[in-house]
Amino acid sequence: MPPPASRSICKRCPSGQQWHRSFSTTPSRNVIPPESPRFIKVPEPVQTPQAPKPPIKGILPVPRQIFPEGNERYKTTNEYLSKTAPPRKQKIAYTGNDAARLTWKQRMADSRRANLKEGVRELLQRKAETDREMNNHSQNKSQRHEILSTQPPRQDESLTTPTLHNSVRRILEKDPTLNTPTQTGLNKHAKREAKKSEERKDKLHTLYTHARKFIVTEEDMNAALEKAFGTDERPIYWGADGNSIWATDKEPMGTQDMLNRDRWVEQQQSVSVHEETVAQKRMRRIAEEFTGGRIVQ
Repeated sequence: MPPPASRSICKRCPSGQQWHRSFSTTPSRNVIPPESPRFIKVPEPVQTPQAPKPPIKGILPVPRQIFPEGNERYKTTNEYLSKTAPPRKQKIAYTGNDAARLTWKQRMADSRRANLKEGVRELLQRKAETDREMNNHSQNKSQRHEILSTQPPRQDESLTTPTLHNSVRRILEKDPTLNTPTQTGLNKHAKREAKKSEERKDKLHTLYTHARKFIVTEEDMNAALEKAFGTDERPIYWGADGNSIWATDKEPMGTQDMLNRDRWVEQQQSVSVHEETVAQKRMRRIAEEFTGGRIVQ
């Protein structure tokens, strides 16, 4: 038996299977994974040739609102058109060298008058058709929404809807009795309103008691000025011969100095008269409760 023929020209070259590249763009069956929709061969219909729609050059401009509401047909009447473009009184037969040009201008003027009448009437007709289409579309849309909102749920929705608590279901279904005020809520609201009323009365009474110190007349203003600055005969001096606070030897007290002074006074008084101050506050509060008004110190 003769020896088998050599599978390769060179002994160094591999003698395995040679792969050939396919020129087809369709993927092979063994390349498509199982999760791909093309894993199972499904016959597809032949695509029917469909001619593309021809392009529409230009757009139709939206007309202006030239017709007044309530009297839209007035601009289509002969009265309005005769005022806008008065008709020719009589047709003139021109003669001479410019007869052709003048006749052409006369014919163009008549054409413009006719185009104006036709254009206004067509615009009114287009507006009426557009309004009718918009109203029909709006009515159909409203009816469709009403039908969809009032129809019962489908069977698949009712069977797959998760179970909800009654309180949550009342919120989702917009229960009319959900926001109905209860007797407890009404009582709480009445208490809050009564408390607000008492606070307003208390503040009004406090304002009334403090109003006796308000400056409301010219005499009160003069008295306050004389108390602060004195009169021309007896002015208030801030130094040996100074007429203002800036004439003193030392500078006036600042805000921090005043706060420190008040704080020091409070510290000195808090040690000795703390109990007395608390007792006075309690007595004043009891007196206010008995009298029904505010006591101003």
